[in-house]
Amino acid sequence: MVKKDKTKQENENVSFQDNTLTQDGTPVQENIEQNQNTDVTSQNTTSLEDKPEEEKNEQDPLTLAQQEAQEWKDKYIRLLAEFENYKKRIRQERLEWQKTGIVELIKKLLPILDDFERGLKNMQPADDKQLEVFKNGYELIYNKLLNTLKQYGLETIDEITDFNTDLHEAIQMIEDPGRKGKVVEIIEKGYKLEGKVIRFAKVIVAN
Repeated sequence: MVKKDKTKQENENVSFQDNTLTQDGTPVQENIEQNQNTDVTSQNTTSLEDKPEEEKNEQDPLTLAQQEAQEWKDKYIRLLAEFENYKKRIRQERLEWQKTGIVELIKKLLPILDDFERGLKNMQPADDKQLEVFKNGYELIYNKLLNTLKQYGLETIDEITDFNTDLHEAIQMIEDPGRKGKVVEIIEKGYKLEGKVIRFAKVIVAN
């Protein structure tokens, strides 16, 4: 009799556990199964998230080496291009410095050419052979200096043409309706260096 009562009580306990509800009305047993399923899903998700990282760490060493080699190659090409641009810029700057130096030197030599020209104009013809030799030597030095400067691109502005503000500087105007706007006389030669005017010709212009 006691044994039967004990068996009955155990069956009632099992039935009570099966019918016990959670706060949201879900049976306890069903809630436990849902929690177990959730844990399994969470573990699977975590495993999937970690998988790419593991695959990344397990990349072929040869592939990694090739990628690294390509990166170093790209860096080398960029540095080489920058260095070539630097060399071109330095060469250009040197050429500009040289041109500037030549221009300044020639500008300082132009007054010497002017003195030679004035000296030649003021030399009067003479029968004295010694004076004639002196004049020829003087003229030879002048021509040698002028030709040397021409080798560096020097050009003279000494033609009698129409007045041009890009080439001439009018220092005097004279009344001459027949030659209006024309250069009558060049008082001082002008000069160009490689096509660029470095000194305007001083002229007298007809008005």
